[in-house]
Amino acid sequence: DNSKMAMADPKPKSDFNLAEGVDLDIPEEVVSRECINCDACGIASPQKCCARCLSFYYCSKECQITHWKEHKPTCTTLKKLRENSEAAQCVSGKPTDVIEGPCVICLEDRVTNPVTLGCGHVFCFQCLLVYQGHARDSSHEASCPYCRGEMPDLVEKSMERGTLYIRRAQNSAEQSVERKRYAELAIAEYEASFCQIYSDEDYNTQHLYAKAMIFAEFLDEPEATLDIADEILLACKRNQTRKLSEDNLFQLKVWRADAYSKIGECCKASEIYAALRKHIMSHKDPSTRPLIFEIALGQCKCSFELGDYDMAIENGTIAVSRCRDFPGAHRYLALAQKAIGDIDAAKRTMSRAILYEQKWNDGVNLQQNKQILRDLRNH
Repeated sequence: DNSKMAMADPKPKSDFNLAEGVDLDIPEEVVSRECINCDACGIASPQKCCARCLSFYYCSKECQITHWKEHKPTCTTLKKLRENSEAAQCVSGKPTDVIEGPCVICLEDRVTNPVTLGCGHVFCFQCLLVYQGHARDSSHEASCPYCRGEMPDLVEKSMERGTLYIRRAQNSAEQSVERKRYAELAIAEYEASFCQIYSDEDYNTQHLYAKAMIFAEFLDEPEATLDIADEILLACKRNQTRKLSEDNLFQLKVWRADAYSKIGECCKASEIYAALRKHIMSHKDPSTRPLIFEIALGQCKCSFELGDYDMAIENGTIAVSRCRDFPGAHRYLALAQKAIGDIDAAKRTMSRAILYEQKWNDGVNLQQNKQILRDLRNH
């Protein structure tokens, strides 16, 4: 099953193909596809997987064609995540912080966070960003201060660099110095961009929200996440800053609950998750329904830590049914199954985790999933 093969479907009928046995260094004796079903017909042990997203499995090409209309949105999203991950891994080198100058704008001998324009002239990034901002405020098109050559939109470039740093952080080992460095660089890029995009009132909210996102999802600093989240919520309550959109406010509360869970305050986290879930069910707001996965996954973890294994299994089942490809989606479900003595179910759950959870990224999550399955087999 490790022979690589892809069958391209003729265009314009579709733009997908099938892979029969993608070699991902996952031995068949460790993970069998008997634990999963064809995503089209439901028959067990499908031997082909979608070569675009590597997360959906089929008995045959005919099954995938039948399922394509339903699968296409998810496949496109996962394919983009995979490409972003691979692109970030291919970027070589680290950003140079300081070079010999001078910078003609600040007149310093050393250029900080240098930007080289198409004409070849080099400036401090922050200097050039402010210079371009002043030109925009005066309804002028900014050009190179030296030669009047063309200048790209630095705010847009800064946001792109911030996104690139986030992707690099995602592909760095958890708790590593490299992951922390890239996340901090992303914060710096976003702050530099936001001060040019937003008014003072909006800037405070937007840059704090971006910091909360990075602390919550990449730096894994729950105390800092709570501090920032509480600052935003208090400022919004007192009308000291422009309020976040309902979607962003809801996401902020999810990060807050997750932060409480990570510092061991599972009761408080569980209360927040329950309130958020009740809000979704009562308001039926389609924009917040995708967060049901994050809420169910958080409730699964909290229930497990509090010893309520049946509730952990209930919420874990909801989580994996919503987003089975998310890293870590199956873990606490399997641990809860193990806790009640259902080792076979836990083995099946972790086998699915290895097959489904963004397996193109052979990082910490995949290795942890493999280790949990090994431990279950040795139980």
